[in-house]
Amino acid sequence: MAEQLSSRPRIAVSQIYSLDKALVEFIASLLARGHPPSTITIYTNAVRHLVRWLREHHRGIRSLTERTVEEFLFNHLPTCKCHAPAPRDSPTVRAAVRRFRLLVKLRQEAMRPAARVLTPLERELLDYHTHLRETCGLSEATCIYRLRYAREFIRRFIRGKDVKLLRITARAVTEHVERRAKGVKPGTIRVIADSIRSYLRWLQLRGLLDAHIISAVPCIPQWRLTEIPRALSETQLKKLLRSFDLRSPSGRRDYAMALCMSEMGLRASEVAKLTLADIDWQQGTIKISSTKCRRVRLLPLPSRPGAAIARYLRHGRPVTDCQQLFLRHTVPVGTALTLEMVRGAMRRAYSRVGFPTTWTGTHLLRHTAATLMHQKGATLKEIADVLGHISIDTTAIYTKVNRPALKTVALPWPEVMP
Repeated sequence: MAEQLSSRPRIAVSQIYSLDKALVEFIASLLARGHPPSTITIYTNAVRHLVRWLREHHRGIRSLTERTVEEFLFNHLPTCKCHAPAPRDSPTVRAAVRRFRLLVKLRQEAMRPAARVLTPLERELLDYHTHLRETCGLSEATCIYRLRYAREFIRRFIRGKDVKLLRITARAVTEHVERRAKGVKPGTIRVIADSIRSYLRWLQLRGLLDAHIISAVPCIPQWRLTEIPRALSETQLKKLLRSFDLRSPSGRRDYAMALCMSEMGLRASEVAKLTLADIDWQQGTIKISSTKCRRVRLLPLPSRPGAAIARYLRHGRPVTDCQQLFLRHTVPVGTALTLEMVRGAMRRAYSRVGFPTTWTGTHLLRHTAATLMHQKGATLKEIADVLGHISIDTTAIYTKVNRPALKTVALPWPEVMP
């Protein structure tokens, strides 16, 4: 039986995936990404130039490596005498050819049946990630930095092909945290220490570590309510909202996103993951599923954010099958907006109105929503429910920025009589 299987002819990748098929897929990908016809024409001619050059040198799809691309760009183009259309503009041709090479590489990798074997470090982190998500119930954003600092820590104990977890000592833990603390802010080192402590507790849960080693992780002091969250005044907020160009589709989108954060207190990640199905227009509610605490909350949809979203849906949102609410208006048009794009839109708005360059985070708008709610009489419990806080202690910080309420409890300063 084995001999029969081994005698069967193997089909080479080049026989089922040719340069012609790759070129067709490349053009289709440009169309799907929403490139204008002029760009598609230029990119297509550049790749056809590459394909023609490959065939003249009797090369097929399997020869399209990074080295071949460099040979075409730096050896052939400067002396090219090919018949038109044969674009020679270096930046344009380079961009088109490298995108084509990437598409071919991804296609070839997808056709390979053999799966890559995980390294011991990757396997350890994969198991830890599963523990964080399924047992601890952490959001993916929290898992990302927990895994990042756990990876740094584990690499100290890799010897050859194995992760020597039994070599972890209290002294090694302390030394790692002290060395990592140099040159970083207190908040960052606190996150690093918490991440390492979390990983060590997971090892203890598996019976691979003694409890006393966990106590070797330094406790970074953090005094509650020491910092006052920065928030915009009503005048500043009006100035920011007026900076969006409501005549353009992207301006309507950014304006609606800003209202979701400044009036409803949504996180940027929650705004990016909103879907069309999350809004119940008849009931006037919006469902927030992708939360930091992985808890679904149902919020009333205020009139201004609701009207802004409706205007964007009617007069701005691209026609697409994507179910996310806020979409890209640049290539690839109609695809989901990412967290960084939401942040970038708000940073550009901060810059337009002249806010300090240090104001880069979108939590500024979330803090503004909470502060204004408290100043207008909302209780801490109500604000915690809107923001999705598990503990009211987290929400208590906003009592420090409610200046009108603080004035009512301020005592008169005693005068010194002569």
